[in-house]
Amino acid sequence: MLVDPRPVDADLRATRLVGRVDDFSQAVHRCSGVGKCLADTTGGLGVMCPSYQATREEKDSTRGRARVLQEMINGDLVQRSWKSPEVHQALDLCLSCKGCARDCPTGIDMAAYKSQVLDHTYRGKIRPAATTPSAGCRAGAG
Repeated sequence: MLVDPRPVDADLRATRLVGRVDDFSQAVHRCSGVGKCLADTTGGLGVMCPSYQATREEKDSTRGRARVLQEMINGDLVQRSWKSPEVHQALDLCLSCKGCARDCPTGIDMAAYKSQVLDHTYRGKIRPAATTPSAGCRAGAG
């Protein structure tokens, strides 16, 4: 039997991180503060931000994290940009589960944003085993 198979990579979907700062700015500013990430969606099989569901602190919600990233881009309240402790504290409990990307009505993808922040923070350096700046300093990497 002769077949003409499709190429191995024909049905792969490429995931693109936001590369430029202006793209990143547009992405994080999509959060309109609707607050669906603050609702308990576990009964309806929603997974919106398990770390917020555990702590119930808004700083651990998708909206809270997006707000910190917006302030980082705006440069008013968050001063040290990508390396700011406030940014890393906000992203510390993000599990990169992509629940926000699925459940957020504005399409916030905090896992991708966290990846971008870590990329900018450690660009040109060896990234420590622990990704928080304070843990890196304790390990002698900072």
